[in-house]
Amino acid sequence: MARPATAAPAAAPEPAAAAKPRTLLELLAAGGRWRLQRDGQQTPFLDGSTQLAHARDTGLKALATWCSHSLGDAAVEMLETSAFAAATRGLTSLPYARLTWLAHLVGSDGQLEAGLDAGARYKLARWPQVERDFPKHFRIATAMMKAAGTVEEIAEASGAPLAEVANFINAYHSSGHIEVDGAAGRRSH
Repeated sequence: MARPATAAPAAAPEPAAAAKPRTLLELLAAGGRWRLQRDGQQTPFLDGSTQLAHARDTGLKALATWCSHSLGDAAVEMLETSAFAAATRGLTSLPYARLTWLAHLVGSDGQLEAGLDAGARYKLARWPQVERDFPKHFRIATAMMKAAGTVEEIAEASGAPLAEVANFINAYHSSGHIEVDGAAGRRSH
C-alpha cells in the first residue's frame, strides 16, 4: 500500500536582521567594534569590549555631530578584530563615558529627557569635570552646588538659558552627578 506523500518540513524562519542602531547611544549599548562614516565628518571607531572610542580628534566639539542627531545615512560598519586594530592604530581614544555624557548634552535639543520631571528640583551631588568647550557650565554647576532648584531657578541663578540648563542636567544626570528632589520624593542617579 502506498503511503501518502508527506509535506516537507517547513523551513526554519530566517533570523531577523538586527535593527541598525539609530543613535550613538544605541550603538554604544550594542557592543562590538564599529566604524562610523559620513561625508564631511571625521570617522570615529567604537570598541564595546574596551569601552573606548578612537578618532583622529577626540575633542568633544569634534565628536558632537555624531552625538546630536540620528545616525541616519551614516555608514555604520561592524569590524573584525584585526581590521579594527589596523584602522585605529595611531588614533587617540576617549572613554565611552565621555561620549555618553556628550550625547546626553547635545542630543536633547534643550529639553529634559524622558524620566526627568520639569517640576523637580536638581542639585549637583559632587563637582563635575567642567569642559572648557562649554563656558556656561561653570556658572550652572556653581548654582547647582549652592542649592537645589528647578530648571527655571537654576537658569535664573546662573544666567544661562533654560535650554542650556536642561542639556546640562541631562548630561550630568547620565554620569551620576545629579540628585533629584521631585514630587515622588528624593532619588539620586
